[in-house]
Amino acid sequence: MENRLVDLLDRLDRRTADGEAYAITNDFFLDLGFRYVNIGVASLSDSGVLGMYSNMREAWMSHYVESGYHECDVMFDYAISNDTARLCDPANNLELPSRNKARSDQMLAEVQEEGLRSSLILPRHSAVSDHMIGFNLCTDLDKLETGRMCDAHQYAISLGAALTQTAIIEDVEGDSYGTFWLPIANDPVKLSAREMEVLKWLSEGLRNDRIADRLKISNATVNFHVTSAKKKLGAKTREQAVAIALVKKYI
Repeated sequence: MENRLVDLLDRLDRRTADGEAYAITNDFFLDLGFRYVNIGVASLSDSGVLGMYSNMREAWMSHYVESGYHECDVMFDYAISNDTARLCDPANNLELPSRNKARSDQMLAEVQEEGLRSSLILPRHSAVSDHMIGFNLCTDLDKLETGRMCDAHQYAISLGAALTQTAIIEDVEGDSYGTFWLPIANDPVKLSAREMEVLKWLSEGLRNDRIADRLKISNATVNFHVTSAKKKLGAKTREQAVAIALVKKYI
């Protein structure tokens, strides 16, 4: 195994700080030659975009959310709907389906101003839960040069994404979001349908394993939805999350 992969695995194994998995992931892909490392996290069971990690400027990321670009990001939509890598540039991305073409075209124009000339979209769908992670690994190189770089580091990129995907999901499930995390609310009440369903069963006293049986999902997925609901509701415990959901009539 390449030394950089050995180092990556060692750092992931030794991480202790909240949200450190993304910081380690960011360092790894920057070392390979990428400029921006954007990672979106979604729940496939209810198509809910939970949030994203990014090393782009804080002002740009705030603008991204405030402009509603997360609602029509063609690169993230591709990652959710597909399981194969795609090398693209802003002009090429114009061909991807968009939920709001005018807005997504504006976003693509603005990311070029941020120095993004091409990127590798790398979807990673979890085999043990309903999570997916979309890597958008960006460069300031043109598409041809980025392609050559990806070919040269194909093994490291593929295995590095698999290793860091697992660590990031562990961080998210453990509510360790870190300073690079941008939560994205999808509706006025914030909770997804599946999160409300899980909280409803919790309010009736069911344990995770019983909820998993009823919903035909894994214990890890139940825990993920509980953790996500706690984050959205600002609750420190699952009991507090249930109480808030009941008071606000979410369940």
